[in-house]
Amino acid sequence: MKISSLPFGGTYEKKFKIGDLVYWITWEEHADYNIETITHRGVLIDIVHQKFGDREVSMAKVLPYGSQETILINITLIRKAN
Repeated sequence: MKISSLPFGGTYEKKFKIGDLVYWITWEEHADYNIETITHRGVLIDIVHQKFGDREVSMAKVLPYGSQETILINITLIRKAN
């Protein structure tokens, strides 16, 4: 079996540059079972590799708009903002 030397999401890294404006989507369920789609926006600060079990994963360090603290999010979940 062929095993890739790239971390999970490694091919997505080529699509982004530090400083890119990005967005990602989350879903929030309310008490009445209504599901709301929330679009978050921010700036890509860095791309790091973290080990989860035996596999490395590409993570994006993002500074969300209106925040002073960065977050780590899987790089496959972010998209470039237009």
